[in-house]
Amino acid sequence: MLQDKIKEVLQAVLPISLIVLILHFFFVPLSGEQLSLFAIGAVFVLFGLAIFLLGVDVSINQMGYILGQGLTKRKNILLLIAGGLIIGFIVSIAEPSLTILGGQIEEMSQAVFGQMQVIIVVSIGVAVFLAIGMLRIAFRWNISLIMTLFYGAIFIMSFFVEEAIISFAFDSSGATTGALTVPFILALSSGMAALGSGTDSEEYNFGLVGISSVGPIVAMLILGVFFDGNLSGNFVPENITNIPILNIVIQELNSSIWQVIVGVIPIVIIFFLYHFVFEKQSKQILKDISFGLSYLSIGLIIFLAGVSIGFMPISQYLGAELFANYSTFWVILIGFILGVVAILAEPAIYVLINQIEDITGGAISKKIVLATIALGVGLAIAITVYRVVTPDLRLWHILLPGYLITLGLSWVVPKLFVGMGFDSGGVASGPMTGTFIFAFIQGIAIASPTANPVIDAFGMIALVAMVPILFIEILGLVYLIVERKQED
Repeated sequence: MLQDKIKEVLQAVLPISLIVLILHFFFVPLSGEQLSLFAIGAVFVLFGLAIFLLGVDVSINQMGYILGQGLTKRKNILLLIAGGLIIGFIVSIAEPSLTILGGQIEEMSQAVFGQMQVIIVVSIGVAVFLAIGMLRIAFRWNISLIMTLFYGAIFIMSFFVEEAIISFAFDSSGATTGALTVPFILALSSGMAALGSGTDSEEYNFGLVGISSVGPIVAMLILGVFFDGNLSGNFVPENITNIPILNIVIQELNSSIWQVIVGVIPIVIIFFLYHFVFEKQSKQILKDISFGLSYLSIGLIIFLAGVSIGFMPISQYLGAELFANYSTFWVILIGFILGVVAILAEPAIYVLINQIEDITGGAISKKIVLATIALGVGLAIAITVYRVVTPDLRLWHILLPGYLITLGLSWVVPKLFVGMGFDSGGVASGPMTGTFIFAFIQGIAIASPTANPVIDAFGMIALVAMVPILFIEILGLVYLIVERKQED
């Protein structure tokens, strides 16, 4: 079983490794130390991701499914809301991707916003909207109406906050839907939806991740409305060199261990509280979940360390050097390619596409969904690079029309694709995108004389979260047209 996962992940990690080697030989030569760190990082990512996915299959999927069914079966609205609030807050505050982003915001805002402040505000947002999403499944609410109302409120609030806070808000939305949160929420929604009936029950397996990811945007914008300060200052990164490779590996492994411990323990506490207070599970289920959590934890530690050891520093260096030595066309093209291949190494993307294929009985191929999301992410990165190097192009110039089209399509395409689309937007902006691609964009923003890294380096995750939604909805539109032609 682990061997199968390694083969699956090899197809994801190999392309991005080949791209880096091509860039090394033909565009930006890397030093021996840089190549060594990247090679170590790639091996860590390969095995870490394979072990992590195996652990997800055995543990997180079962835990979320059991909790989703258990909370729904009781038909107690107050319990459902309380469960959503508690689960949302604890799962979000434990998400490693949010910890990483919180640190980036603290560093690049020069501590105007603290890491813990960002984590707590964002987690409150996730908690409230996870509860709303769970109520939507229970009462069969229209996801298009929910998204239209809340994104309308988001864009109104955007007029009253600084531009940098808009980028922080949308990026925090993507960061919350990371390697731990997405599998758990997908399984939670699947467990709840499984108790429904009727022809529409299939669509309610999806959308909970998308609705939950609205919460951080709302929460950060509310914080921004009351913020009285200046975030326009430029950021100068530290340049740390001459650190022994072994020391770097040990340092990043230690950091990853702490992140994963903080991430996994709260989820375990939630499940075992449910086990002892509401519904006891069999010894076999508890044994399987414990075994799976061990795999998940070990895999995630190795994966996060691999990203930090080799992927982030190399990516930032490549972004800066490409911008300094090549035309904008080449930088945009390489950004597009990196976006396409980076999404293939996102841990949560495989959880989502496997669930899509399983729930639809193979009617919607996971390969088609993966290709659609990958193209969407590639385009999002290309647009981001263009935005960073174009002084007068602001983030809201892209987000506003993009979400207007997305929300408009949500009323036309089958609701199954709407839920899938908003979930894919959250899944696409996971730890690989938030580290490797963010560092690439950060490198370009630091090297560009017209860009401000505090404003322009952020916003990438926002576009990565939006464009796949649009692409999945377009796929749904094609699906609808073909279906109607077949009926005629």
